[in-house]
Amino acid sequence: MQVVTVFAPTGEKLGETTLTNADLWTPIPVAFAVFPDKSVLLGHRRLSANGAVLEELTEFQFAQIADINAVGDIVSVYPQFVLRAAATGLTTTTPPDTTPPATTETKPRGVAFGSDRVYVAYPSAVIVLDRQGRMIEKLADRESQPPLTDVRQVVLDRHGFVYVLQRDGPIHLYNPQGRWLHSLLYKGDSLLVGTDGALYVGNAQQTVKFVPLAGGIWARQSSQP
Repeated sequence: MQVVTVFAPTGEKLGETTLTNADLWTPIPVAFAVFPDKSVLLGHRRLSANGAVLEELTEFQFAQIADINAVGDIVSVYPQFVLRAAATGLTTTTPPDTTPPATTETKPRGVAFGSDRVYVAYPSAVIVLDRQGRMIEKLADRESQPPLTDVRQVVLDRHGFVYVLQRDGPIHLYNPQGRWLHSLLYKGDSLLVGTDGALYVGNAQQTVKFVPLAGGIWARQSSQP
């Protein structure tokens, strides 16, 4: 059984769907991401809010780590790079288990998809790819930038700024050009940037909301269990 829960940007729980169809269940991790219309990518299927299958996306049949950008383009980065453009339906792929030259780690921990850049989080690096799966750069690889250790997640906001979550903190913020700006001295297990621009950091006990202030300062506004 798999459960999909939907929350509003305020943290309010909007609904919950229990997927009991045996055909949707799988014992291995599968891709999970949300489309702009709030339908859901689960494995290689696009599901409605009530769990009905809307579309079969066979090119993502083995996808485990995926994201969807603001226009509905889909990218999966494990076990291979697959990108499907929403406007044309055209798909770009690379060979399975392709390891970026900047890291010896083969399995990423997360991915964030902007309009033309794909950010892939590995335990000790975040690799930036173009829409063809070619490496552009490696975050934190510039002089005077803090190193990345035990990376857990990478997310983007609507302006293209990049947030990198590490297991023991801090959370690093980069501009759309990949330059480190500052760090938030907090640690958590999951990270989300809401449509309101707030940063939500969650762990097993609570989700904490941070709001941006002037001068690159984040203020803790509220928390929820």
